[in-house]
Amino acid sequence: MDGKLACEKMIAALDLDPNLYRIGQSKIFFRAGVLAQLEEERDMKISDLVVNFQAWCRGLLARRNYHKRLQQLNAIRVIQRNCAAYLKLRNWSWWRLYTKVKPLLEVTKHEDKLLEKEDEIRQVKDKLNKAQQELVELEKKYQQLVTEKNDLSAALQAETELCNEAEEARVRLTVRKQELEEIIIELETRIDEEEEQFQALNNDKKKLQSLIQDLEEQLEEEESSRQKLQIEKLALETKVKKLQEEASVSEDTHGKLAKEKKLLDDRLAELMKTVGEEEEKSKHLAKLKVKYESSITELEEKLKKEQEQKYELERVRRRLEAELSDTKEQLSEKNGQLEDLQAQIGKKEADLSQALSRCDEESSSRSQIQKHLRELESQLAEIQEDLETERQARAKAEKQKRDLNEELEALKNELMDSLDVTAAQQDLTQKREQELERLRRSLEEESQQHESQIQDLRQKYGKTIEELNESIDNLRKTKTTLEKTKSNLEAENVEMTQEIANINQAKQESERRRKQVE
Repeated sequence: MDGKLACEKMIAALDLDPNLYRIGQSKIFFRAGVLAQLEEERDMKISDLVVNFQAWCRGLLARRNYHKRLQQLNAIRVIQRNCAAYLKLRNWSWWRLYTKVKPLLEVTKHEDKLLEKEDEIRQVKDKLNKAQQELVELEKKYQQLVTEKNDLSAALQAETELCNEAEEARVRLTVRKQELEEIIIELETRIDEEEEQFQALNNDKKKLQSLIQDLEEQLEEEESSRQKLQIEKLALETKVKKLQEEASVSEDTHGKLAKEKKLLDDRLAELMKTVGEEEEKSKHLAKLKVKYESSITELEEKLKKEQEQKYELERVRRRLEAELSDTKEQLSEKNGQLEDLQAQIGKKEADLSQALSRCDEESSSRSQIQKHLRELESQLAEIQEDLETERQARAKAEKQKRDLNEELEALKNELMDSLDVTAAQQDLTQKREQELERLRRSLEEESQQHESQIQDLRQKYGKTIEELNESIDNLRKTKTTLEKTKSNLEAENVEMTQEIANINQAKQESERRRKQVE
């Protein structure tokens, strides 16, 4: 709702004169004194509300106090009536005798209670005998289960040993296979390296052969050029001789011949120098030829060795491939054996599951026996509680007996004090004494019977308790034995499951490696 509209409704509810106020956009404006009047009315309303609330609270508290006083008054009246009645009865002799004798009336019911307890003990013994028979049957079944479990354990142990042997053989074959694969890979790498070296040596051989051929061609050219130079040398020598002869014949041409001789000497020196260089080159080429021929022979020998190694590696590779095929065949055989073992293990698992189900049934029957045993224990506890109540009742009866004896002594004293009563009172006193004597004898007889019955019950209950404790101990021992057997069977089941998982994993790993090898 809009604030302005709400303000208008509040002002209309106050019944104010419209001339006393004006409503603006966000405020309301009053004339002088109007606001004080509104505050005074507000205080009056608040004071009325507070006064009414206080009056209501005071009325509620007053009503509560009134009801409380009424209850107290009724309680006081009841207490006064009870006290007056008690004061009237407390000194009355028959009332005092009634209060002393009334608790002893319950003693006659002990025989019925004892008979009920004997019936309960008989029922408990019958139940205990049934439980013992069931326990004997369970022990027989347990022995059968233990023998079956031992047979299964022996069979499982044999199967496990076979499986372990197969697994060890498979592991050995896998390791051998890996070693052979590594050897094959190494041999293949060596073959590749040897082939590369062989190819490089062939290339070097070809290069050296081409180089030798070039050197031989150069050597032949140098040899031909040397022979030409030798021929030219011989020609020049003959020519020099002719020129010398002609020089001796003709001195005129001496100058020309000297010049020609000088030129020829220079030419001869150059030719001799060239011949020396060519001879040095031929020697160097001969050395290179010898060196390259020796390196070629070494390379040929090395190539022959590499070829022999290659043949050897090929032979080793073929032998390893044959071993690998044999390994694959053995691995397939082991896989077949492993499948057979897995089938046998599955059968043994089924037998084990049946044995475990039987164990569960035995455990359920054992739980029923335990429940029955707990019921017997609860019954034994109830019997012990009843025995304790009987003991308390006996103590209470003895206490009442002592109180009656004290009361009797008090009555005797009173009778001795009142010897001056009339003959009727004396007869009444004698009757009372006889009645009291009879009550005393009956109380003594009942107390003796009660003691003998309690002693018999104590012996019976003691024997029953001992037998029940022995049966409880036997049942607990049987329970612990069955629990240990169950835990052992569960542990063996877990171990067998783990072994089967390991075998399956090893089988998958061998399959994966076999696929990789293929």
